[in-house]
Amino acid sequence: MRKAGISVLAAVLAVAFVPLALAQGNPIPLINSPLVPASAPPGSPSLVLTVNGTGFVSGAVVNWNGSALSTSFVSSSQLTAAVPAGNLATPSTATVSVVNPPPGGGSSEVAVFEIVKVISPVDLIYAASLPPNSSGPGTFVTEDFNGDGRLDIASVNESQTNGEMLVYLGNGDGTFQHPKVYVAGSYPYGIVAGDFNRDGQLDLAMTNYLGNTVSIFLGNGDGTFTSFGSFATDKGPFGVNAADYNGDGNLDLAVADQQGAPTDIFLGNGDGTFQPAIRLSDIAAFDLVTADFNHDGKLDLAAFYDYPSDEFGVMFGNGDGTFQVPVYYQLGFAFNTITGTDFNGDGNVDLAFPGYEEAEVLVALGNADGTFQAPQAYSAPENALWITNGDINGDGKPDLLVTSEGDYHYNNCAFGCMGVLLGNGDGTFQAPVTFGGPEGYDIGTAITGDFNDDGKADVVASGGFGFVFLEGPIPAVTLNPTGLSFRSQTVGTTSQPENVTLTNSGNATLMISGITASGDFSQTNTCGRQLVGGASCTISISFAPQTDGNLKGSVTIRDNTLVRPQTITLAGIGTYVELSPASINFGDVKIHSTSPAQVVTLTNTGSTSLSITSVSLSGENPSDFSVTGNTCGSTVPPDSNCAISVAFAPSKTGYFTAILGIKDSSSGGQNVSLTGIGIAK
Repeated sequence: MRKAGISVLAAVLAVAFVPLALAQGNPIPLINSPLVPASAPPGSPSLVLTVNGTGFVSGAVVNWNGSALSTSFVSSSQLTAAVPAGNLATPSTATVSVVNPPPGGGSSEVAVFEIVKVISPVDLIYAASLPPNSSGPGTFVTEDFNGDGRLDIASVNESQTNGEMLVYLGNGDGTFQHPKVYVAGSYPYGIVAGDFNRDGQLDLAMTNYLGNTVSIFLGNGDGTFTSFGSFATDKGPFGVNAADYNGDGNLDLAVADQQGAPTDIFLGNGDGTFQPAIRLSDIAAFDLVTADFNHDGKLDLAAFYDYPSDEFGVMFGNGDGTFQVPVYYQLGFAFNTITGTDFNGDGNVDLAFPGYEEAEVLVALGNADGTFQAPQAYSAPENALWITNGDINGDGKPDLLVTSEGDYHYNNCAFGCMGVLLGNGDGTFQAPVTFGGPEGYDIGTAITGDFNDDGKADVVASGGFGFVFLEGPIPAVTLNPTGLSFRSQTVGTTSQPENVTLTNSGNATLMISGITASGDFSQTNTCGRQLVGGASCTISISFAPQTDGNLKGSVTIRDNTLVRPQTITLAGIGTYVELSPASINFGDVKIHSTSPAQVVTLTNTGSTSLSITSVSLSGENPSDFSVTGNTCGSTVPPDSNCAISVAFAPSKTGYFTAILGIKDSSSGGQNVSLTGIGIAK
């Protein structure tokens, strides 16, 4: 099964295409996920891999990370291949593809084989953010666009006017380079990858929802793309799939048009261009899944519709790019997307849908004749809107990942969340394990992929930024607070320390290689060299200005997290003015009476005269305090001092506060905090 529609639902893939002749004959094959088996622990002996799908021909070869395996042709829908023990020695994620020989033919999309121990429980840790761009990413597709063996990401920026395509090249450790930005159409939405011009390089197609077009970007093989223009669709193109629907060896496109228009098929010419649309139905569609649901060797389509009622339809393919009239199935509540794979291991592709309004997921199991059983409901996070599938915990059984938009009516998903429903392998699912994103940002669409090549499925989700969640165990650092601002400090003196708490919020040991301070700041800490998951330590930071003015610095923590180094931002004001005391508490004073005056001594510690601009009271209750004396005048000579007297006269009972502010030429100003309590006579 290829799910390459809205890219959030694309399988976790990295493709190895080979250059092909333009002769027609054999189709481009399609793989049904999951592989059988879909995973193995590191150090496993050799095994026989079964690959199910559509369009296999005699002479087809199963590739493992781009290298051919010894392959046996069973039928047009099944191949077997021998996987040597050496390929299974260490944790990683292998890519598996099928290549049909010429004439025509070519490489399928890829499926993934995880070499990993089963993870229990699932533990997705927020590890990093995608590098910033002009706006947060929308839907995604993940492939190896530059051929370095590392997963990359292509995303859309859903702008109504100046839409963009963003390509993030992966570093192989869960982090990504700054995106290359390409101009797209109005409100780009769906995105899919495929070799549309048969040059062996991955290209991209993107639907433009408000522009009523599909934009084509041809890949250069190095992670960059060249705009190849756009072609017209009907109204509101949303999801998009790429597959060889007419079996001519060229990739075609299926586009779901959302604004009351039909689902369209655009047959590819093999040079990056496409023929005019073949209209399939007259019902608005959101999203599509491509598979051979009835096992006749011809690709079919399943689509989610929301008009006139919430339902999905199955269109059986005729093998020439045309399709039969849809067969509809009722669902009963609103959602947006659809995903499909063989959830119960019976060889039939099943479908799953998120329930936006009902906090559940519906799973419709497929029968061998292309019909579907009544959908079964499973609990999911509130506002579930997006869905994809993958083996999240490495047990070889397909799981479901749903994401939910933020809604302050729901405590569990105030900022959006992700829910993982672990599959039991029989088409049923466990209760969701829910993960929240960084506070203050919604989680939108998501894709799964092994972004740090440890054999475990990770997640990249969209929001205000793109968020990377890695499957544990990994360390992660949380700082509270992330920055400090010190009050004015006399040059040559040292402040009292202020504390920052460092927490290892991950589930692996944090290895700390160094903590250093810069500028006019110093630090001591209790962190040591190692911090186990969940543990915290304290970084105590002091400010010792060597000159006056607004001063900045930082504390840098170097460790083994993905987001490194961590930085605590620091700011403080250095001044040549020394105030003593820095605060005054007048204590209890009867109302309508005045306390004895308290004296604040101002000393100019600098080598030049200090200009005094003003002495004033501000804060919560300035009228209940008064300046009763001031010997400072307008200038204080170097190494000299003066006195400012302050009194407290409460107008009523209660607690009073104010600020004595002195504006000067050294650092702009100094403050003394004033407090007192008014009591009854």
